[in-house]
Amino acid sequence: MLNRNLILLVSAVLIIFTSFENILAFPQIADSDSTEQISQIEKIDPVALTKLKDLKSLWDITKFGGIFRWFIIGIFILGMITVLYKVSELFLDRKYSRELEKLKLKRVTLVDVMRVIKNNKQSMLSKLFKYMLDLYQTRKSAEGFSDEIVDYVQIQQDRFQAFQAKMSFFSDTAGALGLLGTVWGMFLTFFGGDLEKHKILSGMGIALITTLMGLVVSIFLNLFTTQTHSYFRRRIDKVTDLGNQFRLRLHQLEQTLDNSFPDDEVDSDLEQASSDYELSEEVIAEVDRQLKQSKPIFENYKDSILNKKNEQNNYQIIPISGDDQQMIVNNRLEKSFVVQMSNSNGSGVADKALVFEVVKGNGKLANGRKEQEVLTDASGLAQTLLILGSIAGENRVRVRFKNTNNSDIYFKAWGKPTDPERMVYVSGNHQNSSYGKELEKPLVVKVIDKFDNPVPNWPVTYKVIKGKGYFPEKKSIFLTKTDENGIAEAYFTLGNKPGFNSVRATTKGMKRAKFEFEALGQG
Repeated sequence: MLNRNLILLVSAVLIIFTSFENILAFPQIADSDSTEQISQIEKIDPVALTKLKDLKSLWDITKFGGIFRWFIIGIFILGMITVLYKVSELFLDRKYSRELEKLKLKRVTLVDVMRVIKNNKQSMLSKLFKYMLDLYQTRKSAEGFSDEIVDYVQIQQDRFQAFQAKMSFFSDTAGALGLLGTVWGMFLTFFGGDLEKHKILSGMGIALITTLMGLVVSIFLNLFTTQTHSYFRRRIDKVTDLGNQFRLRLHQLEQTLDNSFPDDEVDSDLEQASSDYELSEEVIAEVDRQLKQSKPIFENYKDSILNKKNEQNNYQIIPISGDDQQMIVNNRLEKSFVVQMSNSNGSGVADKALVFEVVKGNGKLANGRKEQEVLTDASGLAQTLLILGSIAGENRVRVRFKNTNNSDIYFKAWGKPTDPERMVYVSGNHQNSSYGKELEKPLVVKVIDKFDNPVPNWPVTYKVIKGKGYFPEKKSIFLTKTDENGIAEAYFTLGNKPGFNSVRATTKGMKRAKFEFEALGQG
């Protein structure tokens, strides 16, 4: 629904400008002196500009502005057409977004979203959802969607700034035309050096009326621009909020898909029992057959291969350093993961291939990939670095022999969230209950960083701003901190009288750091 104030203002202006002949009528000047004065004014060039005969209405007053009034009125008409076009555009955008806004985004399926987008005309919200769906199908992940939403919103704001720039031009031009008329009127008044009465009336009329018209038009255009911007802000905030809810839903779908494949599930390629040095039963039987034919070369070959096999089985990987580190997400760990390959005697084995592999988390190794092969040095040591991804939580790196079935070892690292970026609504708004009773559900918000990771142990303040409701211990202000999932909640009791109660949740140091909950106390 359009802003009520904007509708009233538009209606008032249309009524005024269509009723100039009937508003603020002046009594007709009938005395002979006035008639004679006006006749004299009509005989000179300045009067020819205004064509003034009498002062019946506001429309007649504007005639003092001469030709400048048409330019100022033209600017006003252009400005109003631009405003009405933008308002109708926003109105239609909301109309075309209604089906998407009605979706229950916490449990909606991607098929439902695509169906609604296909069956409705394009809007800011549908374009954003379609863009997110295309990215999700391409990446198979909702990672980084927060930045994509911010970029999309910025594009819409840039488009609206073009409208504001155009309206600013109209407003400034109206004021400039008024000033130009003022200068022209003063010129007509004093040009020639003779201050005749008819020249003063004509010149000062142009000067004053053009200034008045320019100021009035400029004020009206600025007022309409401000109201339109207010309506646009509410629309863009709604689009951003729904976009973030849809992003969280995509994260849920992604996690559901990931949970169907446990992290400790053995890969099919690792289930193979092949090795560079393993011999099949057929090969060993062939070697035995050759030995029975007294061919020493095959005996030496068999001994060499079997010794390598036994030696490989006696190798072991020993973790040296780098386990259990913590670091802010999207940063490199301070210490490398270091292991040593040793034989049965405990000595390091050089020039052997070890494979480091990220098996949990979205980090990458020193080579920029999920997997890296490293040769041991002269002391049997091998190492690599882990660069954490944007998702907070546990990261796990496996180290194994290349092409063998020997036991693996694991390194763990923990990604911590960045500084909090936003506080988002979770649940508890628009409840109703009997007055004087505690609401059934708590008021819940969530604090997240710029990568949508929950920020734990962050202070949140709940404050009653309307009604006589209260928190535990009958306090009007409730201070709490987020839990490990970034969630902060407060239980609220309605006031002892029927009516609306409002609670504002706030926190510091981040964008959009407040949200208002509303609850209705019923009799």
